[in-house]
Amino acid sequence: MKLERKVASNLKLHNVYLLVHSDKLDIHWPMAAGETDGFTANPKQPYHTASVGKTFTSVLLAILVEKGLVKFDDPIANYLPPDILKDLHLFKGKEYTYDIQIKHLLSNTSGIPDYFEDNPRQGKALMEEILENPSRFWTPQETIYWSKEHLQPRFPPGKRVHYTDTGYNLLGLIIETITSKPFHEVLHDYIFTPSDYSKRNLGHHAPMEQNVDRNGLWLWGDEDSFSSFHSKIYRVGASWREWRLHALLPQHGCIYNGEFQSNRLSIQKHELYIF
Repeated sequence: MKLERKVASNLKLHNVYLLVHSDKLDIHWPMAAGETDGFTANPKQPYHTASVGKTFTSVLLAILVEKGLVKFDDPIANYLPPDILKDLHLFKGKEYTYDIQIKHLLSNTSGIPDYFEDNPRQGKALMEEILENPSRFWTPQETIYWSKEHLQPRFPPGKRVHYTDTGYNLLGLIIETITSKPFHEVLHDYIFTPSDYSKRNLGHHAPMEQNVDRNGLWLWGDEDSFSSFHSKIYRVGASWREWRLHALLPQHGCIYNGEFQSNRLSIQKHELYIF
């Protein structure tokens, strides 16, 4: 197959997934080529979507706002425990933690550093620690503690923009507080089940089919595949998602007033969240 020859001829292509679909022509051709850690690529293979998950976290918060359970202007201190809030945002000797609102986390304007990509002034970056000790399991709370201990806030809330996984882990914990449910269950309750996304999972909670390995995660062009990398950091709001190839099919729908609506394309403020 031409796709297989193309992958085999390019050392930078570890695996490739392609879906050709047409309702009108009654065509549905899922294809895969390459391999992951010795396993042949399979169209049914789950793959990481990484920070696309932040979009789902944002949608969940918007749904909760519509339901009247939270407001975008609410201080995050209303929903987080003291151990998380302590020294969360100390900038130039001033405490800004209690000035951070949910909208600041959603828009990456909180000033909170990013545990995933920011480097400490001294010592190792978190990614270095993970790769040196791959058996360690990091909880969302631990990534926040690490960020507070090793990194510095960038600016006061609302003043600038700095992309931060730490902020979205905080949002995931806030969602759990509001709903009194684990984050992965909230995803299924509000998005996956209503929209019939039955094969989508938060990576750490994904049931695996027999003889189908997860697609590998490749970092910075490294020659090593991190096919189990997602299990080392259990991220919530900033989490890895796992999708399958048919998830790429257009759903022609949206979340409208907290419910999935098929073929609804009208846009109304604070009511439509397309994904």
